[in-house]
Amino acid sequence: MELSLLLAILRLDVAIAKAAARQIAKNTADLLTVLIGLPLLVLVARAWLKGLPSDHRDLIDYGASALIATVIAKALLERVWFHQSDGPLARFAQRPGDWLSYMVPLLSAGILLGFFGLAAVGILNPGGAALGTCAGVIGGLAFPFVRERVLHLWRDITSQRRLNLIRHRRAPIIGAIAAAVLGAIGAILPQGGNLDALWAGAYGFMVIVLTGRVDAATVRYMTLMGHSPASLLRHWLPAQIMFLLPFGAVLALAQNWLAAGLTAAVALGLLVLTTARIFAYRAFSRLIADWAVAGVIAAAGYVALTVPPLGAAILIAAIVWLARLGSGKRWMLA
Repeated sequence: MELSLLLAILRLDVAIAKAAARQIAKNTADLLTVLIGLPLLVLVARAWLKGLPSDHRDLIDYGASALIATVIAKALLERVWFHQSDGPLARFAQRPGDWLSYMVPLLSAGILLGFFGLAAVGILNPGGAALGTCAGVIGGLAFPFVRERVLHLWRDITSQRRLNLIRHRRAPIIGAIAAAVLGAIGAILPQGGNLDALWAGAYGFMVIVLTGRVDAATVRYMTLMGHSPASLLRHWLPAQIMFLLPFGAVLALAQNWLAAGLTAAVALGLLVLTTARIFAYRAFSRLIADWAVAGVIAAAGYVALTVPPLGAAILIAAIVWLARLGSGKRWMLA
């Protein structure tokens, strides 16, 4: 087989990436965000990490490497699945040699780029980064299979009619009751050994996984259809509140302050991050919006270490700025 055919899928996505880069370069706001926001984010992260103990920096290096590898591996595997089912080059994506020649170069390039980012912020430890990368690649490749298997089992044991009823009518009530029951379980756990805090942390992580995703295309479409910022927030935030508020309330009533405080922190952080992402997606493309939100969170966190009220003020000001910046993107119904 000719090399050009073997790399057909890779060449297609490289062309798409080049087109996206040209689009960013044409947009002044996106270009300035890349040229100014990204270096500023690196400087803030480098200054903050420099003051941490060496063991903490090594731990962050391992965690960041694992996270980078997980995200890249998961994204590439899901992209291969897209090419196999709906892509214009589906016949190439069905062959193992083709999709391996697609995944391996991009996975290697993404990991090397991640290592460069870790070196730029001054925490790259080759040994820890290599271990984190191995763990992240395994996790990133396994997660989509596990998720699809769980969804398949759920469809097998739940009829479509009942599933639709749960989704559309009883979801808020069922979600709140389940959260309260899980909170009650956490309240009766022995507080020695921080089992209650571990329970709250695991539950908070589960809620983040289930409700933390914000689809940029949906935000843009709803914005163009004339939906107000409040309408967008009503689309994403109620599910997060529904899962976290009853859980934390039960823990607070049981006077389990550590677990309740951890839940409150997760709830506040998730709501703020989701709000910032929604408003950023209204104003920028997905890539630039993610970088802008990351820069805002990093700057606010760095300032909050020295002057906590100022960090909160930066977050509020940034969210208001993003909301105002995207106010002119509406049409048709506006």
